Amino acid sequence: MFLISTVEKIFHTYFLLAATAGLIVLGFLGSVNVLYLTSTPPSFWGWLGLFFTVMATMRFLAFFLAQYPKRKLAEAFVTGILLEFLVLLFIFVN
Repeated sequence: MFLISTVEKIFHTYFLLAATAGLIVLGFLGSVNVLYLTSTPPSFWGWLGLFFTVMATMRFLAFFLAQYPKRKLAEAFVTGILLEFLVLLFIFVN
C-alpha cells in the first residue's frame, strides 16, 4: 500500500513525466521478458508469460490513453512492474 501511495503522489505531481517514464520502464521490462522467453523453444509457460507481459504493458497504456484517474494509472503501473518482475524471476528460475 505504501508503494502505491508513493507512486500515486509522484503521478499527481509530475503526471506527464511519470506516465512517459512508466511507459518506457514497462516497455523495457516487457522487451527483456520477451527476449528471454523467445530465446528458448516455446512452451505453455512461455506463452503464458508472454501473455501476462503484454497484458501488463497494454493495461497501463490503455489506462493512460483512456484518461483514467491518476490513482488507477499508478496502480496499473505498480501491478505491471510487479507482474513483469515476477515473470522475469520465473524465467531465471526455470
